[in-house]
Amino acid sequence: MKHSYLLHAPLSLTVMVSILAAPAHAAPWAKNKDSVYEIQIFDSHPSHEEQIYPDGQCAAVYGETPPRVNACRAAGEWQSFDIVFTAPVFRDGQVVKLPTVTMHHNGILVHPATPGHGPCAHRNVLPCKPHADRMPLVLQGHGSPVEFRNIWIRPLEKSK
Repeated sequence: MKHSYLLHAPLSLTVMVSILAAPAHAAPWAKNKDSVYEIQIFDSHPSHEEQIYPDGQCAAVYGETPPRVNACRAAGEWQSFDIVFTAPVFRDGQVVKLPTVTMHHNGILVHPATPGHGPCAHRNVLPCKPHADRMPLVLQGHGSPVEFRNIWIRPLEKSK
């Protein structure tokens, strides 16, 4: 059995002054330690001049599924991710049920029980494979400033 959870993460993307090799306002992300599942954090506000590919924009299941709508606020404004992650189910080394993500970005449903496929990768959809029951959640900046506050996570009933 795997562990499912509800995550609430208020965040703020900070305005960048200089542009580095990566696009400005790009790619801090929330992901599991072993790069299995990833939700992208990116300044995808319509006024931002540097936009990114659909499955890399803010609130995308990175490399797999773009959000249904762009709910980004302008850089510097507080935003929120509310994520219900339903863990995959494995039996005898096989995938019985894929993981799902139901996510609200700033109160707007952007992923309604969206299935995950496997380790997130750029331009490569990888298959879901058995992994540890519990893995740490990592909030990481990747070349752009991001702030978090009052993050909470609550385990949900175990999947069967």
